[in-house]
Amino acid sequence: MVEQRLVKSPEDRESGIEKHFLLESSDFYFDKSDLPHIFPMPLRTGDTRLINNLEMTVTECIPEDGVVGVAIKEEKSNVDGLRQLDIKEVVEQSDIISVGNDVRLLCRQIKPGGSVLFVVATAEGISVHSREYRERMQK
Repeated sequence: MVEQRLVKSPEDRESGIEKHFLLESSDFYFDKSDLPHIFPMPLRTGDTRLINNLEMTVTECIPEDGVVGVAIKEEKSNVDGLRQLDIKEVVEQSDIISVGNDVRLLCRQIKPGGSVLFVVATAEGISVHSREYRERMQK
């Protein structure tokens, strides 16, 4: 049974510069003719990834219900050499999160134990890395 807090509804909220989404696993496949870079991204609850200037965090994972919570917020710091993405362009439709025409993200699989496999498709000039990796590269 899915708890009330996990039901897709107006409860999915935008609060200032942070957006929250609930995704179910999807068998949808991205087409390389739309976005050329497609790759898997395994994460766990609490893990974050930077997508240019946006920070994505896995907020919750309920494997028995096939639901994962994702929060995306805009980072205030400029990332040298990377195009700024607009948090206002982050939307979810049919369990796919889109950032304008530059990024698509979906949940492929939710494994027992809380591991989540996302699939990400990006345009040229989009960087998807952990904060630690990004900080090492900027030194």
